[in-house]
Amino acid sequence: EAGFAPPERCSRGSHGFGGADGVVKDCETYVAGKEQDYLEVLEGALRSGGVEDVYVRLRKEHASSPSFFLYSASLVLNHSSENAVLASRICSNCLEMDVQDVQMMRSVGYFLLKADRMEFALAVFDRVRALAPAEPQSFLDGALARTLRCLRGGFQEVAFREAIELATTVMNNHWADRFAEIEWPALVLLHMLMDIGAQQGLKDLWPLEDKFRTPDFALG
Repeated sequence: EAGFAPPERCSRGSHGFGGADGVVKDCETYVAGKEQDYLEVLEGALRSGGVEDVYVRLRKEHASSPSFFLYSASLVLNHSSENAVLASRICSNCLEMDVQDVQMMRSVGYFLLKADRMEFALAVFDRVRALAPAEPQSFLDGALARTLRCLRGGFQEVAFREAIELATTVMNNHWADRFAEIEWPALVLLHMLMDIGAQQGLKDLWPLEDKFRTPDFALG
């Protein structure tokens, strides 16, 4: 049993955001436009070679900025899928900072999914869920990541059943009003998971009341 605790059974203590000053400082790193100078330099290095040396030099100037690592990793990966490992290493530098910002951590997790670094992405989303158990997105992201793991890397029943449990947590708990209608993507995902399970010969998986299930559910 995966044992994913719903929010009311999780600690709601300090999430380590560093107080008001830390929040302001963290937000400043995401201001659009500051990335133009170093991205042009990095893009030139990607075209001519020697990108790792250029990145190391730029990192010394921008080491305190999570956005530097996020923008740079995206540029490196978009240049070539063969750069996935390097791009993932660049992006993961955000996690080494003393900044427990769950939105930043989610950005890292999404990037790792894009780079097909599934195990690392799962670890990030599991950490986010521990830091922000009162946010349904924390459970939904974990479910989505596990679903993608089954689709991309071959079916794994443990990850599959964990995905169902996480999506069910989103459906079965009462969330703050700002998360209104978060149940819809969870419901879509559960139907998708039922289809995946049926392809694997698994039965009796539906975790909710029958009224939430439709046999001809489709996206369109």
